[in-house]
Amino acid sequence: MSWRFKSEESSLLVVDMQEKLLPVMSGVETVLHNTHVLIRALAQFRRPIVFTEQYPRGLGRTVPGLLENLEQVSATIVEKTRFSAAHAVAGFRSRVLIVSGIEAHICVRQTALDLLEQGKIVVVVADATASRREEHKRIALEELRSRGVLIVSVESLLFDWLEDSRHPLFKTIAQLIK
Repeated sequence: MSWRFKSEESSLLVVDMQEKLLPVMSGVETVLHNTHVLIRALAQFRRPIVFTEQYPRGLGRTVPGLLENLEQVSATIVEKTRFSAAHAVAGFRSRVLIVSGIEAHICVRQTALDLLEQGKIVVVVADATASRREEHKRIALEELRSRGVLIVSVESLLFDWLEDSRHPLFKTIAQLIK
């Protein structure tokens, strides 16, 4: 498997970034900021985005702001009760699934492992992923890496996609990460 993949091969799955869950996560401000950057960048690349919501009646909806300005992409919200969100992207033809969200050691972990079993290339964006305890996130990311999941930062992912400073989206993406 090559570490290099193209934006057009990819889709984004944002797992359970919900009103009642997010405030209790470790590093919430950084994770929320990086998730905004990731979503805006994916919108520029015109890649599909799926948001999942774990039991929204009890845990609330996706936090306000994450769903704004997505007119140019295919964005979907899928409610779930299962911890894994792999079923939410079952119809996607993308061979690469970019995964972010909460909690790293539960829903993100189970989703990534299920996607690997389906033969997908799975990329977890570490700085757009959280758990209540930083230790839980660290352990989950170590396990996922050992099983073949690529662990990246938002900035690494975006510059991998750009490949070259002459890319038509370079200036736009560079502005997002300032």
